[in-house]
Amino acid sequence: LKRVEQQIQLDKEKVEKLENIVKLGENLNQNLDQIKINELIEKMSFIEKRESIIRNSENLLDKVNQKYEALKVKKEEIDRLIEENDDQILELESLRSHNDLAKTLYNLQEQLEKKVKAYEEYRELLNELKEQLTKEANLLKTFTQYYPNTHIDAFVKYYLTHSDHKVEELNEYMNGAKNALEGIQTALTIEKVNIEKERDEALKNLNIAKQRLNALKRNIKTYPRHVTLLIEKLNEELSNYYKKDIRVRPFCELIEVEDEQWRNALEGYLGGQRFDIIVEPLYFNDALEVYDRVKVELGIYGVGLVNTNKITEYTNYLPNSLAAKVKTEHPYARYYANMLMGHVITVENLADLKNYTRSITKTCMTYSNHTARQINPKTYEVPYIGQNATNIQIELDQKLVDELESNLSEVSKRFEKANDSLRLIHQSKISQLVQTNQTRFIELTKQTRKEMIELEEKVQKLTSNPELNNINKNLEDERTKKRQLKIEHEDIVSKMADLRSEKTRILESIEDARDSLRSHLEEQKTWNETYPELIQSAYSQFNALKQKFANNYDLIARDIAESTTKIQAQNTRAELEVINLMKAYIVQYHFGAAPDISELIHFEREMNLIKDNNLMQYEQQAIELRRRSEIGFREEFVGKLRASIEAAQIQIQELSMALEGKKFGTDTYQLVTKPSENPEFRTYYDIIMGSDAVYNHTLFTENLSKKHEVVLMELFNKIASFDPENDKFALQFLDYRYYMSYDIEVTSENGNKSFFSKVSREKSGGETQVPFYIVIAASFQQLLTKNKRVDSGCIVLFDEAFNNMDESRIDAMMKFYNSLSIQLFIAVPPQRVSNIINYVTTSLAIVKDNDFAIVESFTREVM
Repeated sequence: LKRVEQQIQLDKEKVEKLENIVKLGENLNQNLDQIKINELIEKMSFIEKRESIIRNSENLLDKVNQKYEALKVKKEEIDRLIEENDDQILELESLRSHNDLAKTLYNLQEQLEKKVKAYEEYRELLNELKEQLTKEANLLKTFTQYYPNTHIDAFVKYYLTHSDHKVEELNEYMNGAKNALEGIQTALTIEKVNIEKERDEALKNLNIAKQRLNALKRNIKTYPRHVTLLIEKLNEELSNYYKKDIRVRPFCELIEVEDEQWRNALEGYLGGQRFDIIVEPLYFNDALEVYDRVKVELGIYGVGLVNTNKITEYTNYLPNSLAAKVKTEHPYARYYANMLMGHVITVENLADLKNYTRSITKTCMTYSNHTARQINPKTYEVPYIGQNATNIQIELDQKLVDELESNLSEVSKRFEKANDSLRLIHQSKISQLVQTNQTRFIELTKQTRKEMIELEEKVQKLTSNPELNNINKNLEDERTKKRQLKIEHEDIVSKMADLRSEKTRILESIEDARDSLRSHLEEQKTWNETYPELIQSAYSQFNALKQKFANNYDLIARDIAESTTKIQAQNTRAELEVINLMKAYIVQYHFGAAPDISELIHFEREMNLIKDNNLMQYEQQAIELRRRSEIGFREEFVGKLRASIEAAQIQIQELSMALEGKKFGTDTYQLVTKPSENPEFRTYYDIIMGSDAVYNHTLFTENLSKKHEVVLMELFNKIASFDPENDKFALQFLDYRYYMSYDIEVTSENGNKSFFSKVSREKSGGETQVPFYIVIAASFQQLLTKNKRVDSGCIVLFDEAFNNMDESRIDAMMKFYNSLSIQLFIAVPPQRVSNIINYVTTSLAIVKDNDFAIVESFTREVM
């Protein structure tokens, strides 16, 4: 038992050190993941900041365009007023100088020059409009590749295939495209939200699957959540109560499939019973209390807790039963398998099912109560029984991960499609073009051109007309009005020039932002595939930071930079610590892995292997050895310990009876015993001597209280411990004498009683020698009584015996000794011979002469 427990202790030390390495390594990897998450957040912040800049710039551009359009309208009005004013001046001048053909011609030429200038301006605006519409048509043409639409297609086709656009037709097509685009934008916004939820769910499922797959690869067993919760709670509370490491395990972990062809049948037939928890009999009642207490809080239902004390009768199973298809070294797992499957017959042919009361085929068709029933394949789809189940689960989970990654890729493409489409919609200006009625410049340009041609014709005609009417009434007022209109016109033209400069600057900033954004958007499309485990956390943390800093991307960038710097400093220290721990473990236990973070999985695999295989094997051996030792402890040690204590008490009682009535001087003496004054030994004494359990062979079972069970288990652990600190105490716990205390009750002639232990320092030499010789006599008398079945003797040698006693005490002592089974050899000086000669059968006189001694016998003659 000690050897096995030493191995268990060694494995636990390994596990403790490996857990420390793995914990630090996982923290380090989490920090590395967080650094990568920070990088993703930086990129997200960069993208959103640039998109925000573009949106704000586009909004500003819209405002600039609105101001520009308002100024254009105002300019057009002033141009009209100037034109009217020019007409009036011309008319007045014509009236004033009716025959002045040259002057009239001059005025008409001046009007023509202005009209030409206006025409050029309108043509420039029309060219800008055509450029915007061409850009819009190409953008919408790209958009229809994502989302085809008849109205948008009609606008694109009409604009790109016609050179002469009629305003009414163009407005009709533009309105159709605008309305369609607004509807698609609303639908796409909703679709994007739904796809984003679908993507998040896909990411979540993929992360769960990958975590489970990684755990399986590290040899970590995975069970349904409610099973894992109950196992963890039982291990925690039982270990805390019994002050030692206790690990309960599910049934499936303690058995192995003997024949893989029957795995599905085993998995399917057992179903939920695979997860029933095997508990040692000693812990069942406590485990049941824990289960009952936490079941509602943790939502644990349907998990079985096996009362292993009641299944030990199931020692056999039929050789052709389902129980024969599993193997196990765990006795209670074997009993439970026999109980559940020991009479379920396995048959190769379907036709043989009905030949047995309970039977099953490899394809999971069962027969019971005269009814055949097929087990649902979902029940055994995921295997859990034995170590090989882990390998099968790895294969299944790898396929699941591949499927989830494919699904995530498809969802991500749909998300990117919706996102790109919305981005194109945001870039579209068709709504602003429609709302600001930009197409009016088509008609304005045509009308201005027509008026320009008419003026050209008038000039041409006037040059050939010899007669002109001229008038000069109110001419000066009109010219003053003209000067004021020119001032206003110049002011508007200046403002329009400033707005055009502002517009150019905004367009350049938008283009710069789009150029810097383009590569990041391309990279963003690969994030879900490149960082499936991190992207969801990155989005969540980024949203939290946006809320914290009110969408201030500069503050977000600063916070991320500080976080990364802090984590990198932590990682530098942590990596050094982990590598040092790895080196120490490798050297101490000759572990065949390199001291490097990339090798962490090997340390974790080693830890889980020790936990799930080595420790389980050694612990099971220890349980069996401990069970046998406890039986021996109960039947041998405790029983014999009580018998030895009782025998000692009886012997001391007999000695006390021999001392009864005998006076030593003026005192009488009695030997007394009581439980040890040492609190630890006293506790064990009370349990051992105060219970009938020892006689009934029920120690450690129902007849002892739980508290006494724990106390006696502590005693057993101390005796069985391999701790060098406990070795020096083990012999004391094995010696019955340490469980009692001894004393001598002294009664004086006036009846006063006292204990020798209390008054020994106050007594004279003779008074203290009497108890000494009584104790010596009691000890040897007990020794002889203990070995009365053995042919043996006991010789006691006293040198200068009774030298401090008076005659009365010597007489009493000799009489007491003669009542015992002790042969005394007493050496006394001559002056004491007279006190003892009457109580001995042989007297020898010894005379010493240098190196020679002469021995002569002598007898006392009575006169």
